Amino acid sequence: LELGRTPTWFLWQCLPAAALIHDAAAVAESTVAPSQSTEGSSAKRPRLCGASPGSLPSASGEEVRALLLGSLSEAEHIVLIALFRLRSRQASATLAKALYEVQLLHQGGGFVATFTADRYCAAFDRLRQLRLVELSGMGAGETPERYLPCQSLVNHIYGDLVVDLERSGAGAGSSSAPLLPWNPLRALPQAVQQWASRQRS
Repeated sequence: LELGRTPTWFLWQCLPAAALIHDAAAVAESTVAPSQSTEGSSAKRPRLCGASPGSLPSASGEEVRALLLGSLSEAEHIVLIALFRLRSRQASATLAKALYEVQLLHQGGGFVATFTADRYCAAFDRLRQLRLVELSGMGAGETPERYLPCQSLVNHIYGDLVVDLERSGAGAGSSSAPLLPWNPLRALPQAVQQWASRQRS
């Protein structure tokens, strides 16, 4: 929490360590009492495989995806939404264009927080480290990173999340499919949720 991260982000970082500890425990347990019969030991000891909380083999792809996206900060979600908005308009995406999208959100979209470009540039860098965003044309002359083509690798997921926001906004009387069991965009300010949905107009 002192780092400004949510608990789910910390849990995501622990998943590889949990899998390593689980594997080491399984190896140690198999060598502790070699004199015991396999049949007797397997009857007395509980199976750890698949029952260890947080181990990668026991987590479905949906759970891992939910955990990762749920750990993102507000600024990181806003950057991904900006890239999604550009893609939905079939416009080429760069960090500079994404920043302009976000600036419009702050200036005329009802989001009263102060726009700080450095905050969103840092969020963009973190998304690259998480491999949720990638740059194209690296090393193309002297072009600054801000103007290099880029793309979000989770645009298809954000499409589902935005549609889910629209369904939830339409009310429970709608005949559409049930809402997603998880949607991190619902935790964003209302102005940001409306901004995300308006891209489909």
